[in-house]
Amino acid sequence: MTDLAAAIGPDSVVAFHPLARRADGPDVVIGRKGSDVFVSLPDVGADAIALLDTGATIAEVEDRIEAGTGERVDVADLAAALLDLGMVAAVDGRALPAPAPARVTLPRLGPEHVGWLLHRPVHVFLDAGLALLVLAALVLAVRADGSLPGYESLLWTDNGTLVLATQVVVGWSLILVHEAAHLITARAAGVPGRVEFGTRLQFLVAQTNVTGIWAAPLRHRLAVYSAGMRTDLAIGAFALLASTWLAPGGVPQRLALVVAVLAATGLIVQLLIFMRTDVYFIVQDLTRSRNLYGDSAAYARYLARRAASLLRPRDLANPLAALDDRERRTVQGYTVLLVAGTAVCLAYAAVVLVPFAVGLVLGAVASIASGRPAAVLDGAVVLAVQGALLAVWSRAWWARHGHRLTTAASR
Repeated sequence: MTDLAAAIGPDSVVAFHPLARRADGPDVVIGRKGSDVFVSLPDVGADAIALLDTGATIAEVEDRIEAGTGERVDVADLAAALLDLGMVAAVDGRALPAPAPARVTLPRLGPEHVGWLLHRPVHVFLDAGLALLVLAALVLAVRADGSLPGYESLLWTDNGTLVLATQVVVGWSLILVHEAAHLITARAAGVPGRVEFGTRLQFLVAQTNVTGIWAAPLRHRLAVYSAGMRTDLAIGAFALLASTWLAPGGVPQRLALVVAVLAATGLIVQLLIFMRTDVYFIVQDLTRSRNLYGDSAAYARYLARRAASLLRPRDLANPLAALDDRERRTVQGYTVLLVAGTAVCLAYAAVVLVPFAVGLVLGAVASIASGRPAAVLDGAVVLAVQGALLAVWSRAWWARHGHRLTTAASR
């Protein structure tokens, strides 16, 4: 807690930055507009903020809430916590420096440009068009080849360097378009956002931070969460449809199938809800869970420590004790998926991905050592691509987890 927050007392008058808020069951989600910080408060907390914004002192607000509810609320403590979160604009007339605005991708893009995307008739029209496109693509592809394309379509040429380069270029292009869909849809709802690299377990991912969408209506939130998958589905269906029109076996047709398979792969990855994928956020919102992943991870650690305590007994606080029965059951169920999915994913990395990457690098080194110009070029490209991906992954991983290592080292 800062010194100013600690100095807030009964006679203090607190003013807030413009806040966004929405009802969330028995609670209210509140956050500073344009920021990434939101909190969930009971109705009495939201009422306290509204009363403080009228210019009432801390003591006056506490008295008025007690008179109306019979409950004495520590409004000074609430105001101090909100000050530390950057939501307080002034204390006793003393203006506080506004927190630096969150970095925004495409800052000039506003609701006035793309707000029409969230109009209900437009949504219905786009969804109907997407359904027809997918159905037509599936029917024509099966009629043309008797089946849908599989992983073998990714091996569109015998040249390994071209296969790798194609997957990198097409795969990351699809990822960036996917994230752009999230960003544009969020901007249609008036929510700033930014695209950045991150990690989920061993995977390097691009992700769009649109925390401000928590204050938007449910329909808008679901539209933002599903925008990337809708885009993947549209691109994949169009590529599959195009492959039925192109000359069979030609390079354009083979490349169209590469796009279709990679787009479908992106959709399948979103179903891995033990990571924070798009489907995870939809499930979290529909189950009205505030922090499904974080609560489940804390519960898994608690269970592990409780099992260990059978050997060394100790008191442990259940992190789910403060949740209501509905949310507690949701977290307990998701914990099973989280632990099982993470274990399988890490095992797959150890057994398949790491040996594959090591073999790929060793093969590239051997190609360079052979001295043959074509082999040297092939090996150099493989090492460059692998090295670039590893560098970006390492930077994104450190940005997310590095503070934990430095804190542990300092201890």
